[in-house]
Amino acid sequence: MDRKSIVILVFSIIGLIAWFPLVNKYYPPQEQSRNVAENQDGAVITDQGNTAQAEETILQSSETAPAVTRTPAVAISTPQESATVPENESLLIWENDNLAYEFTSAGGGIKTVILKKYQETTKCSDEESEETTETDHVRLNVNVPTPALNLFFGKLDNGFLPYTLRQEGDDEIQAEYLGPDGIRVLKTFQPGTNYVIEAKITIENTSYEPKVIPEHYLVTGTATPTKPTDTGMYMGMRYHNGEGVEEIKESWFANRTLGCFPGTPRTVYPSEPGMVRWTAVENQFFAMLAIPEEPAPGLVTQQINLAPPTQEILKAFPKANMAPKGYQNSLSYPAQELEPGDTIERSFKFFTGPKEYQTLTKLSQRTGEEVDSVMGFDGFFWFLRDKRCCVR
Repeated sequence: MDRKSIVILVFSIIGLIAWFPLVNKYYPPQEQSRNVAENQDGAVITDQGNTAQAEETILQSSETAPAVTRTPAVAISTPQESATVPENESLLIWENDNLAYEFTSAGGGIKTVILKKYQETTKCSDEESEETTETDHVRLNVNVPTPALNLFFGKLDNGFLPYTLRQEGDDEIQAEYLGPDGIRVLKTFQPGTNYVIEAKITIENTSYEPKVIPEHYLVTGTATPTKPTDTGMYMGMRYHNGEGVEEIKESWFANRTLGCFPGTPRTVYPSEPGMVRWTAVENQFFAMLAIPEEPAPGLVTQQINLAPPTQEILKAFPKANMAPKGYQNSLSYPAQELEPGDTIERSFKFFTGPKEYQTLTKLSQRTGEEVDSVMGFDGFFWFLRDKRCCVR
């Protein structure tokens, strides 16, 4: 190959690499108000100003477990207002050396995950602040309206059911809901190692007559930006559809014409009916990954609007993204009738941590699923997944 051909090849590669960042900069996605789902009105928008200050209880051992206080029950078949955090929300925190899970009574799920070994990136240029503290740890599912492993019945964003939180032993958290119609939901969480927590969800008909459990959605988490200046280019969702891994990124929702010109944005991605063996929402460095014991029949991913940066954030990050987005993912299940005493049981392995090769490879070997593809070592970079190519 002569010198001219080499120069042309090099500039072509550089052009391909620079193409998408330049497109995002000069043709950013347009704002457009759309329905979050076919059966739901309005997009989900966080409002940190209206979020009540919750009472925290840090769980270290069974001796510190708080007294159980039940909240008024709500029937799962009753339409609720859009999901908002109630004033009487209570929190329980389970932690170890690597992370902390913040459980909430509003929905009975994981509100936030704090990764203790990773500091937030607060400075990428001279224009950004150098201020940081020892408590600036990476947080997943932060500043979003819905906790991970929350169940919506009937439709997405159908309000948070009130759960009672308690600790059983040193390493088990339970969230229980009992409705006036006799439907009981029990969630059991058992934190493990390597950023994995095992969850079991049981829906039981405790009444003396058959009950129809409406279609329901299990939220597996929301991907959020890594920092205020994050444009979301590396954020998105992927899942295994039984045949291979599907990847849905910001570009799918932007829906640009010819990949570069502004188009009609999309806010909801529904999977094709079939099976979902696992699914993950992710940003550039971290992921929230759910592996159901039995494949789910479908999923729905929503692009949601996050709170705009405050004046304090803008002072530290002059180039902060003024319209940040998040990607909330939910496994979908059909309606099902339960006879008196019958139950629905579903178990999951739930990973909330860094996109580290060794960690995800161990999880792949443990579950038999190709969850290490979350690293993005596919296509041209397939050889990086082979350990023989690593430095010994």
